[in-house]
Amino acid sequence: TWLEPVRLTSDEEGILTGFGSSGSLAFAGEDLVAVFILVYEMRAIAGDGDAVDELVTETLGSFRGTHDFIIIGGGDTAHLAYHAEHPMGQMMVYQSYTPEAGWSAIEEVGITGTHATAMTVDDAGNVWVFYGLTNEIMFRVRPAGADGFGPPGCAVRLDPLFLAGSPWLASAQPTGGEVGLLWTIR
Repeated sequence: TWLEPVRLTSDEEGILTGFGSSGSLAFAGEDLVAVFILVYEMRAIAGDGDAVDELVTETLGSFRGTHDFIIIGGGDTAHLAYHAEHPMGQMMVYQSYTPEAGWSAIEEVGITGTHATAMTVDDAGNVWVFYGLTNEIMFRVRPAGADGFGPPGCAVRLDPLFLAGSPWLASAQPTGGEVGLLWTIR
């Protein structure tokens, strides 16, 4: 059964949304973790999902792009990847949330372009982040229990005419020992 809807954001936050603003949520253990975009800012609301009045709102970092973020819950951790402002354009960054520690520090993943955003967590707990720039779709893997990401790899190279477009990426929650990547171009 569905419960009555509960508003999580304020009127002031509603005014600060802009074109491409969106939100998403995941669970980390019993904690609800909702993320949403304000103009040039990534915000999060987190805490015990049964105590909505006690949820905590905080700014995570800068934001740049259009719907360019993804959050995935996995056990006691929520994994978030999003596009932050960077002198070279957009930087794919990563943060995680646990009920015990809250939000981790921001980790830079790689320079990216609009809409090039996908992430999955494999059966072993490795976090895969996919991002694209020009005609390459890149990826980096953060091994389970590691303090950072491994080196970048190229998943696919696209036709050079792609330079004028944006890839739309998706990655499925894997079953077995495989990770999949879907992309579309315009």
